[in-house]
Amino acid sequence: MIVIDKRCNLPLRLAGKLRPETSRLRFASLNFDDSLTLRLKALVSESDAQGITLPWLALAVKTLALTHADARSVIADLKPSDGEAVAGVYLDASIKVLDVCNSVVAEISRRQQRNLLLNYALHLLKGFSGEREKLRRAADSLRDLEDSPREENLGAQTVAILQELTDTIGEAPRVRLAARRKIVLRTIYAVNAVSVLVLGAVSAALFNLPDCAAGVRVRDEFPWAAAYNEFRKKVDEMVCRRPRGKAEEVEPAEAAIATLIIAVDDVAHIGNSMGSDGRVRRLENAITEVEEAADGLSVGLDRVSCEVNDFFSVVLSTRSAFLDLLRSSPITGRPVSDPDLSP
Repeated sequence: MIVIDKRCNLPLRLAGKLRPETSRLRFASLNFDDSLTLRLKALVSESDAQGITLPWLALAVKTLALTHADARSVIADLKPSDGEAVAGVYLDASIKVLDVCNSVVAEISRRQQRNLLLNYALHLLKGFSGEREKLRRAADSLRDLEDSPREENLGAQTVAILQELTDTIGEAPRVRLAARRKIVLRTIYAVNAVSVLVLGAVSAALFNLPDCAAGVRVRDEFPWAAAYNEFRKKVDEMVCRRPRGKAEEVEPAEAAIATLIIAVDDVAHIGNSMGSDGRVRRLENAITEVEEAADGLSVGLDRVSCEVNDFFSVVLSTRSAFLDLLRSSPITGRPVSDPDLSP
């Protein structure tokens, strides 16, 4: 009877007969699986019961970057002759990953640009002592903030890219392949599955599109499957706890800005801006609330943006490692550049 080791889908009794490079590849794959399992469990334990937070999203993206980087160690001992068979799978999926990263960074940049209008209004209102012109300019800036266009097309494009990425993943490889090729393909499958879920969670929180965070269903044959499915369940719970999947920091900031706009209008409509009816006091309180909420949102967005940019660089490096396989492949036999990133 042949006992199957589910960690790499190879017969245990054949483990001692594997070629040295395949054996090294096998153990690199086992280390990859163990690391991925621990990281997914850590993300679940670090999650917030109230919903998705920006610091947690930043941690999730950092975990995703480490997972992509680990894939390079798995292919370190892969033969050049195997490059043609496995490299294209990662290259096809990762270009979509890069596209999602670009969309996320663009949305964060748009939100930070809106903060400039808000900061200008706060600058005019702080220390307010009845100047009608300052009040008018602050009100205009807040109206511009409310009227600033939302990139609905960018959100729709991101959803489409994530769906394409999900379709690219498909099923884990079941066809008959050389052991070393199958090991690498299963590693790429893991990388792509985590990419869909993490980037889906980020997109859901930033574009207010909860359906982005669906992820994929992973079969139990993978040693990291239980941790992944638990992570997937947790993401779904966190997304559903907030209106339209918004990050936890977004709603308080939006509510505080709405309160500030009302307070500004109230003060603008009284004849004496320094009246004793409490409206100026409510304006001062609204300013304080906006400053606190907007600062938390801005810091969180910066953290996510930084991690996404770092992740982008990691994906480029991993793509280069796979392209190196193609460059040295006897089938290709010629220099290979990155066709998807060529000018």
